[in-house]
Amino acid sequence: MLEKNEKIKILNIGWILGFLISYFLFTSILFFILNKNRIFLDLIYFKSILITISLLLTSKLIKQLLK
Repeated sequence: MLEKNEKIKILNIGWILGFLISYFLFTSILFFILNKNRIFLDLIYFKSILITISLLLTSKLIKQLLK
């Protein structure tokens, strides 16, 4: 079993990761709107797939650690 402090650290890491991922996604969309380039559209799709996978993995990890 984890102590309460360790659970709080894990949740803080999850919030920081979520903030960084949303920031990168927002900047990608902003670049796409400003440039309207096909390369940026591909980057947004690629980043969104990576973001979904990483969020699923981190949420599973946090759920396992909080048990």
